[in-house]
Amino acid sequence: MIISHAEEMNPTRRNTMEDVCRVHDFGFDGDENLAYIGVYDGHGGRDIVDFLETTLERNIAHELKHKGDDGDDLNNNNNLSIPQRLQAAFLLTDIQSRAKGILTSGATVASLVIQKRPSTNSSSASKRNGSNKRSKSSSSSNSTTGISIYSANCGDARSVLCKRDMTSESPSYSAIRLSHDHKADDPEEIARIEQAGGFVLRGRVLGILAVARSLGDHGMKDFVVSEPFVSATNVNVEDDEEAVFVICACD
Repeated sequence: MIISHAEEMNPTRRNTMEDVCRVHDFGFDGDENLAYIGVYDGHGGRDIVDFLETTLERNIAHELKHKGDDGDDLNNNNNLSIPQRLQAAFLLTDIQSRAKGILTSGATVASLVIQKRPSTNSSSASKRNGSNKRSKSSSSSNSTTGISIYSANCGDARSVLCKRDMTSESPSYSAIRLSHDHKADDPEEIARIEQAGGFVLRGRVLGILAVARSLGDHGMKDFVVSEPFVSATNVNVEDDEEAVFVICACD
C-alpha cells in the first residue's frame, strides 16, 4: 500500500515549480498486482514535466501489458525482461518529447514499478521460512509473500528502499539505494561524453548541465542521454515484523 507522497517548492530559491510526482497504488493500469511511483525533476521550464506527467507512465504501462505469469519475462518482443521494458519506455518517451518540439527543457527521473509476488506453494514457503508463524502467513495460495521493486532512473533523482534487518536482535534498519546518480563529474559519464565528442567543464556537461542523463535536453542529446539505470530487488514481506518502505525523491 502506498503510504503517502508530498511535494514542496522552495519559494526562496525558485519562482516556479518544475517538479512533478505521480503515484498509482496497486491497480496501476488495471493490474491489482502493480503500483507505480514517479518523480520528475524539471529544469529549463515545465514543458518536459508536463509531457512526462502522463506520457511516461502510459508508455511503461504499455510495455508491461504482456508480462508473463512469473512476472519476470514478457511474452512479446523477444521476451524482454521488465528492466528492459522500462529502458524501452524511457527511450520511447524521450523520442516522443523531441517529436513534440520540446527542445530546451529537461528532467531527471526516478520511477518505481512495484509488483506483488503471490504465493503458489505454501509447503515450500514453510520450509524456506522455518517457522510456524511465517508458514501460517503463506498458507493461502492467494497470499502475497513478497514484492519485486523495479527501479529506473535518469540523472540524480533517487529511489531508496528501507527495510528492517531481521537478523539483528535489536531493531535495526538499512537503506538500500535502488537508483544511481548520473552526475556529470562521474568518471564513467565523463568517458562516455568525451567519446561522443563532448566535454565536461567544472562538473557540467559542456559547462552547462550538472547531470549526464535526462529526458528532454534535446539540444545536448548527443551527450546527455536518456538511457536509465535499472535495477530489480525482491523483498520478503510475509509478516508485519519486516517493515518495508521506499522513498522516491528529488531536490
